Amino acid sequence: KKTIKKSSLLDEPFYIYNHKKIFRKVTTDQIIFCGDSHVEFLTRTNLIINEKAKIKPLSLWLGPKTIIGFSSDKKIQSRLKNILKKIKIKNNRVIVLCLGSIDIRTTIGFLLATKTIESASVCIDLILRSYISINEGIMKVLEDDINTKVAFISVPPASCSKGIDIHTCSAEEAIAYQKDSTYTIFGTPLERSEWTLKLNNKFKKVSDERGWHFVDNYSAYKLITDSRAYFIDKKYTFDNVHIDEPRLYKQTIINTINYFNSYR
Repeated sequence: KKTIKKSSLLDEPFYIYNHKKIFRKVTTDQIIFCGDSHVEFLTRTNLIINEKAKIKPLSLWLGPKTIIGFSSDKKIQSRLKNILKKIKIKNNRVIVLCLGSIDIRTTIGFLLATKTIESASVCIDLILRSYISINEGIMKVLEDDINTKVAFISVPPASCSKGIDIHTCSAEEAIAYQKDSTYTIFGTPLERSEWTLKLNNKFKKVSDERGWHFVDNYSAYKLITDSRAYFIDKKYTFDNVHIDEPRLYKQTIINTINYFNSYR
């Protein structure tokens, strides 16, 4: 029987109790999510599989990083590597990179509004090249540690906010907006939804072809997705960017465990 101890975002992390039959077998005993500000919410869930098995995820915030930015930032990659080396490895450790939200929310629209790049497809291919670089570089390095697997998780639904119109915005306006705003949001929810789906499809395709670990988290994301398209339903976000629905984070952890169970 499943029970849930509820808590608000300001309380101690809530605990999700799940019947052990959710999993055929659990071989992962440590999960570390690394990425943008979304990763912090994943540490609010402790997954208790049975009386003796409990997974308490850790999160490492890399800063407001895009996939493009992280792929070329050797300093932050080195810091990540050094921090992970200081964390004691349990029997089977999984490191999950969670990036891409800012690429969708900001990068693509900004490049289009400033006429730096001619089309969204070209932007998506640019992000894909950075994704490939991350897999061939830092992710491969991190997997050199014993009993460690590294995966990339699919990009969550886009922000539901009405962003800057990339078709009428001038380059000067886009630059000023990018400089002065805390959360820059370009394009409509529908445009960002389309970009996100295309990006995730490309990530999955290249990962399947090259044997890289890619956790397709769609079954968790659909719990908080608007019925009209792949962007966040407003009732599941407090700022139109971050998601505060506990079921999403519980299912994300379950999907990560099940992915590596099936892989092994």
